Amino acid sequence: MMAEVHKLKHPVTFTFNKGKENERTEDLAEVTVRRPKGKDMRLADAQGGAVANELKLIAQLTGLEIHQVDELDVEDINAISAIVEGFMPPGRPTGATS
Repeated sequence: MMAEVHKLKHPVTFTFNKGKENERTEDLAEVTVRRPKGKDMRLADAQGGAVANELKLIAQLTGLEIHQVDELDVEDINAISAIVEGFMPPGRPTGATS
């Protein structure tokens, strides 16, 4: 499987150009998570906290901006993380451990 779609349990609405003439909103109801590549694994192993690295990896694999990932509900973040883990071979670490 090359990608998997996750329907958000808690959809998010983003406002762009807030307060300007060309203000617009965009609803995010689902995200497509692609299979990780080597460069994505390097990002997941970057220095920083485990949560920050996980959110960066989600942004990388979904095409979302990090500020959009920051607005996702934790339930959806956990579901997306489970999708990412499902792409990984058994026993393969996906980031920092405690």
